[in-house]
Amino acid sequence: MSENGYTGLLDLCIGEAFRRRGFAKALVLNEMAQALSRGDHCFWLQVESANAAARALYQGLGFTTVYDYIYYCR
Repeated sequence: MSENGYTGLLDLCIGEAFRRRGFAKALVLNEMAQALSRGDHCFWLQVESANAAARALYQGLGFTTVYDYIYYCR
């Protein structure tokens, strides 16, 4: 998703059999490179707070938490 110089990454899912192989990192880095080539200046994403592996990946790529969402289910 790209709009007004911002690119967002939503719903990145890696199948359990393919995790810990670098696929997610490669996908994120590829999308970031494409965003820069389009002239986008900001890259954002959403991740569930309980997904420690994804949070570690994104933090390792330089992302920081800006704010948290709270979802209510009934």
